[in-house]
Amino acid sequence: MALISKSDVNIELWKDHANQAASNAIIELKSLISKIKHLDVVELGRSEDRAIAPVASDGGECRLIAQPFGFDIIRVADSEGTVYAEHVISLTEEPFAASQKLYHESKLLQDFCERINVKWEDLSFYIPRRETTDESRITTEEMLPVIRDILEWAALVELAANSRPFKVLLLKDGALKTRNLTVKAFPMLREYLKQRYIADGTLVAGISKDSIILNKLYLAIKAIGLLNRNTPCFVNIPNDILLDIYTWGATYLNAQSFATTTISKLATGKSRMYVVDVADFMSDTDKKIALEILSTHSEITFKMIGYPQQLLRAHEYASISRIDHSVVTKILKDKLIEFAGSEITETLLNEMYLGKGLEPGGIR
Repeated sequence: MALISKSDVNIELWKDHANQAASNAIIELKSLISKIKHLDVVELGRSEDRAIAPVASDGGECRLIAQPFGFDIIRVADSEGTVYAEHVISLTEEPFAASQKLYHESKLLQDFCERINVKWEDLSFYIPRRETTDESRITTEEMLPVIRDILEWAALVELAANSRPFKVLLLKDGALKTRNLTVKAFPMLREYLKQRYIADGTLVAGISKDSIILNKLYLAIKAIGLLNRNTPCFVNIPNDILLDIYTWGATYLNAQSFATTTISKLATGKSRMYVVDVADFMSDTDKKIALEILSTHSEITFKMIGYPQQLLRAHEYASISRIDHSVVTKILKDKLIEFAGSEITETLLNEMYLGKGLEPGGIR
């Protein structure tokens, strides 16, 4: 491959492009700085109240592949070790059949739909209403991240349904916003959690490790030192700024969100910032308490100081251990051989025992 010399590159054209790109970037950054520099920063105290986080297993870690077969393992657990659901789904299964099977074998999903009074087929645009062979429609593989998100919401509702004699914060792994639920379903979910808050004082928050909000605002916040304090603190991000960031518009923020959005530094010192949503139906006092609970439980998290330990524990309980993986792999191998018949058994044996076998992680 020949090297490109300077004489082969149109330097003036690249200078023009770079000039325009840099100018636009700096204009946007200065605009964001002007919008956030007057925002009020609130310092956080401590709260020893409990927090519980439900999490679904990560698809990339819980996939077994033996071409052309693929299986996803979904486990939903919370930070206290309770397992709410476990499913094995074939990636080659037709999406409608896979979604129906999952719903009918999952009490968690059935209870979720009943509690928020929404039918399974009305829950998400990504859940097919009928069997289809149209290749342009969503595949089972594409549907599974949506299913994982729905299962986490379902576990959150399951936790909210149980009355407790003490204050508790239910922590969602991710934003209190989603495009995975329909504009009909999401307000019903919000209403259910609101009623549990009114009845029992159950707090709800969500934390995002990665977010378009922080990606957009990070440099502006750093440039003016907005959260440059030694103590845990936060700043509310108003809707006019969110509307500039979420270019797909107001429907998402109004009908598929129940978040008061903050950027929060949950630990002392120069710890990482996160986007933390607190439920918009909570009082201002309880919103601050929710953040103080998170802050208190984020000061001692090893390797990820400033990130709630409940989410770290929930991920550990939801993940598939090496022992679990070995057991599931053996079961799947045995069943593949059992149903293969004599014609293709030898091929399967060669591929699974002498070839790549069933590999965790797969193709994500």
